[in-house]
Amino acid sequence: MAKAFLSHSSADKNLVEIIAKQLGRNRCHYDSLTFEAGEKSIDEIFTGLESTDVFVLFISDNALNSEWVKKEISQAKHLIDRQKISRIFPLIIDKTITYNDERIPNWIKKPYNIQYFDNQVLILKKITQLLRESDFQKYTHLKNINNSFVGRNNLLGNFEEKLYNAENVIPSCLISYSYFDGIGRRTFLKNAMMKANIIDKWYEPVYIPINSKESIEDFIYKLNFIEKTKEIFKYDFSKETLETKITIAKDLIKKFVSKNEIIFIVDDGGIILPNTIIVPWFYDLLSHEDFYNQVNICLISRYRPNFRQTNDSGKIASFQVDELSPNDIRTLFIQSLHAYDIKLNTDDIKFFLNHLHGIPGQVTYAINLIKSLSLHEAKKLVSDIKELDEYNVLALLDFLSDDTLCIQILIALSKIEIISYDIIYEIFGNNEEVSRSLQKLFDLSLFYNVSSTHEYLKLNTSVSDYINRSQLELENKYNLNLKEFVSKSLQKPLELNENTDYSEFLISLESMIKAKQPIPSKYFIPSFFLKSIVREYYEGNYDTVIDLSNQILQFGNKFDSQIIRETKYWLCSAYCKDHRKGNKDKFFEEIQYFKTQINENEYNNLKDYNFLMGFYYRNSDQMEKAEEYFTKVLSSDPNHSRSKRELVSVYLRQGFYSKALNLAEENFKKSKSNIHHINAYFKCLVRKSDLNSDEKLTLKELLERTAKNVDKRKDEFHTAMSSEYEYFINHKVDVAIADLKETLKTTKRSIHCFKALSDIYRRIDAQDELTKLNRLYPDLAKQH
Repeated sequence: MAKAFLSHSSADKNLVEIIAKQLGRNRCHYDSLTFEAGEKSIDEIFTGLESTDVFVLFISDNALNSEWVKKEISQAKHLIDRQKISRIFPLIIDKTITYNDERIPNWIKKPYNIQYFDNQVLILKKITQLLRESDFQKYTHLKNINNSFVGRNNLLGNFEEKLYNAENVIPSCLISYSYFDGIGRRTFLKNAMMKANIIDKWYEPVYIPINSKESIEDFIYKLNFIEKTKEIFKYDFSKETLETKITIAKDLIKKFVSKNEIIFIVDDGGIILPNTIIVPWFYDLLSHEDFYNQVNICLISRYRPNFRQTNDSGKIASFQVDELSPNDIRTLFIQSLHAYDIKLNTDDIKFFLNHLHGIPGQVTYAINLIKSLSLHEAKKLVSDIKELDEYNVLALLDFLSDDTLCIQILIALSKIEIISYDIIYEIFGNNEEVSRSLQKLFDLSLFYNVSSTHEYLKLNTSVSDYINRSQLELENKYNLNLKEFVSKSLQKPLELNENTDYSEFLISLESMIKAKQPIPSKYFIPSFFLKSIVREYYEGNYDTVIDLSNQILQFGNKFDSQIIRETKYWLCSAYCKDHRKGNKDKFFEEIQYFKTQINENEYNNLKDYNFLMGFYYRNSDQMEKAEEYFTKVLSSDPNHSRSKRELVSVYLRQGFYSKALNLAEENFKKSKSNIHHINAYFKCLVRKSDLNSDEKLTLKELLERTAKNVDKRKDEFHTAMSSEYEYFINHKVDVAIADLKETLKTTKRSIHCFKALSDIYRRIDAQDELTKLNRLYPDLAKQH
């Protein structure tokens, strides 16, 4: 169990003793609790520090003048350099002391975000969060792996070239990008900056996540929860102009810059868009003169930034982080085996290396397989790590399938974008089993910590997307705990201040939006509503989508253009789905935005216009017109995944299975865990005449992937597909019909089984049976 050393002056004993008693003897080193009676000696101090994980420095005028505290600081520095102490938490408890006090050692000033605290509850909370994080680090060999940095020599050389350029201007923003998680974007930037002496080896970055639905308002709030400024909580962002918000963000960043702090942003399409454009508000931030010629922001992105924007000298340097070479992967894998003290013979090492393809995250997964399972079982599962798509996520979930609590925690994390440890323990209980499960997920790199004191965590995006798409739900007991927590939160006034649990605020706000309760205008943050819009859309609540979208659009000139574009996109999509009177005219009115709007970055929305027109006609059952528009999109962007998916649906709706086959196969190969792509490809392939032996094996593989899928609808899909296999491949008509009828009788809602049975009845010309089927399940007949 991790321990904190509470370094302080005896003059500050009243405050520190309260903290110590709350932490308890097993969690901290404090004079009256842990040292023997009488005066403490230097030996006792050093002994206590030797068994310390978190060094807490209570900074006051008395402490800075104390010889004892100076000795403790000196010894702590020695132990930090030797990596004996994992974290330091310096905090000011004396209003007369400032961050720049010359008595505070520079090695503490530079990497640590020193703040003034006058609230013992907050101090206790911060220390507790650091101890939890240290527990994770202390009891995992990943610390050894994380300290290993192999390869990337060419990229490191490129980093130095861009840092020390002909113009002699250091970029304000460093970007590392790769679409794949686990490839080492963060690790590269940290090690490259360490090599360039921009940061120290003990530097602990503060990560801020920004997703595709978020904008500058979220950036401001998230910055402010690291470096709290009370004035920020007073702003009404629905009334402030975009220019004012940019100025507010600049002032917040300047606070970090003044303390030699670098902001790390994990961007998932909110700053660098999929079309490579850097959103204007962020680009403008980088132009501030106070940020010139120094690294202020590190951006970890999925998407490649636009060359024209990154070529602007003095602002941005970007680095594509590719796969490691075979030799580098070999080195990392063997280093990891040594870190875990795992002994493998040469043949076994070669076996695993043959399945590792350049992504460091694959090494983490392989090592966890080996240490958690028998070597034989690990070898059986290791083939799953070869693929670079989200099937990796399925492999991880399969690995965790016997650990119900781990899976349930992942589901909870997927429902809440950022969640505090306090809420995790509120839902699942504060006990060893929960801590063990969190440790296991941490070892697998499935989440990372957010904020300066690691009190919040965020689930890996790929895992979150997969779980949400699969519609996995919490078990009843945990769902009840969550509902009870939400109910208690809603009884409190909705207020955002320096003492607020940010994740609790987000949960309350989302619940109020869902319940259509009035939201104070100052909390009208577009991303909060946009996330609710997306959720309501996929739940089929199109009237709510239309209402929320119009609420955002009434403040249109106050928000970033990307937020407006995204809102109009979902509004048009809802009009396509909601066939109430008048919505057709409203759709054609709103769609004009995408036909005519050209923003300041000189790219137009014609692609979205064509896609939405195709989507409208597909939902209006005008398949030829839908095909026309989706084809237009693909002629300008052959990789437009949504149009490919929709075009397959158009072909299937018309029974053009052979026409859809190649496109369905392409969709599947790009996302092999997506149950809709598996099903579409299967439906096309199983109807092909003269199947060869490889194609029959592919059908079996598709059935197996469906059976292994974690999607809660997998049984429905699997029954429909198995029955079609019986009909088309085994020619067992009666078996296929019986299985489908039994499933429909049991579930009464399986649209896929209904479609499969309808198709079989048509093929055997059983018109009477088809008529009976439509009468028996009229709701499904309408959908079909």
